[in-house]
Amino acid sequence: MQGKKKFCNRDLPEIKRIVRFQVKLRHIEHRFPRIYTEKIHKGTQAMKLTRIKTSLLKPMLLLCTGGLLTAHATADSVETILHRHYAPLLAELQDYLNDNPEAEDAMAGYDMAMQAAHRIDDRDTFMALMQKKFDLHLGQVPDDLQGLGQSAMMLAQFSRQYGNRDVLEDVLEKLKPVAEAHEAPILNAVQERAESMLKSPWPGDVMKITGTATDDREVNLADLKGKVVLVDFWATWCGPCMAEKPNIKAAYEKYHDQGFEIIGISGDRDKRALNRYIAMEDIPWPNIFDRDRLDPIAREYNITALPSSFLIDREGRVAIIDARGPELHEGIEKLLNP
Repeated sequence: MQGKKKFCNRDLPEIKRIVRFQVKLRHIEHRFPRIYTEKIHKGTQAMKLTRIKTSLLKPMLLLCTGGLLTAHATADSVETILHRHYAPLLAELQDYLNDNPEAEDAMAGYDMAMQAAHRIDDRDTFMALMQKKFDLHLGQVPDDLQGLGQSAMMLAQFSRQYGNRDVLEDVLEKLKPVAEAHEAPILNAVQERAESMLKSPWPGDVMKITGTATDDREVNLADLKGKVVLVDFWATWCGPCMAEKPNIKAAYEKYHDQGFEIIGISGDRDKRALNRYIAMEDIPWPNIFDRDRLDPIAREYNITALPSSFLIDREGRVAIIDARGPELHEGIEKLLNP
């Protein structure tokens, strides 16, 4: 029992993610009941999502109750177990979508397939599925412009995260005539955000960050070449920034001795409030504060929202953008131990 408790505590975030996936499946079942009933009589291809649902929910429930630990005691890791179940799910969903590209449940199928691809870190498949979903939305214009905007935003964000500038430029090119022809605020917002992304740092870029920290330390990112560095744009008035700070501090304490550093760039306007927070939370890394220089730095790198962060590799190049939560720790480990 002790071993199982340790397993569940350690992997609670993973279990929560799987439970959310299960809820998603139930939502799809209620929204598209024909997937599981009427279509089953129309041939074996239409039965695929039924089989997927049955095969997926069992391991999910076993994992949440701890049963999967004993069922697969010889597995190398939790990741191995999950890959064993997500990979077949992804394959069956892809077969279904390829055979039924215009099915009424295609959008739901793409959502499920993207989650599976993302979970096993199959980036090429993940991006290809997002592209197909975006193109499917384009083919349905003017229906569901909100959905089109959401698909475009997701594709834009991940194309930047994965360093695929061509995909982002393609999204803009395809979205522009639709936005001009239809009144949809979300499309205009996505266009503005995508254009902003094109001007921001991308994976492989070299950032030049210099300034004076609140404790008068002179900071120069170039001096930290050979280390993994998190460049963190934040502010004490930013709720999401504050919510992420404990995770960033935990990462610093865990990886600092292995060659991990942080440079904070504060968007605060009240230096006293900033200093109080740094003292209260015992933040050891430098935080640049210069009301005269913050805006030029933000403009140079087109930082239009907080928090914004960039993980810099040992060569001094942007490697990962906006990694938060567990993804921040995973990214640091990969860069420290390539």
